[in-house]
This record gives sequence, structure tokens and C-alpha cells, in this order.
Amino acid sequence: MSFNPRKDDYMNAERKNDDVILHLEYHGAFVLNDMLARWNQNETLDNTDLYEDDSERIVVTSLGAVFEPLIDEAFSPDYRSVLDGARAAVRA
Repeated sequence: MSFNPRKDDYMNAERKNDDVILHLEYHGAFVLNDMLARWNQNETLDNTDLYEDDSERIVVTSLGAVFEPLIDEAFSPDYRSVLDGARAAVRA
């Protein structure tokens, strides 16, 4: 699988002074949230071997917490099909 980022397709970022603002289309945020939630469930995020410094763990776990309330389908019975559709949209 190759990675070919395409600016402005589903994600972009900008810097304003000391802030970096990440813009994601909903399907990109959905996919990222699912991955972070799985890692959290599997305690992958707590694996200290993944991080060189505790600040990295804090940023990654905080990112997951930011996305969680934004995903409308989090408890939907159709979650898996919505996730499949979001993944397909990101790959497209």
C-alpha cells in the first residue's frame, strides 16, 4: 500500500501564530477516531515503548478525547458500515 497525500482532499492544516489548526473532513476524523479508540481499548496508547517522551502520549491520548464527542455514530448499530464508508472515502 502506498501513501500519496493529496492536499485539501480530506485534510489540511494551517498555522496561526502559536496554533496549528487541523481541518479534517468528517470521514477522516471518523477513521482517526476509530483507530485511536481501538488503540485505547487494546491499551496500545499506554505502551511506553511507543513514546520517546511522556509528552507524546499526552498529545495522542488528548487527540482521541477531542474526537470522541464529535462522532455522531459512536453508539450506532450501523457503526461498522459507516466506518467502512468513511475508510473508502479516505482511500478514494
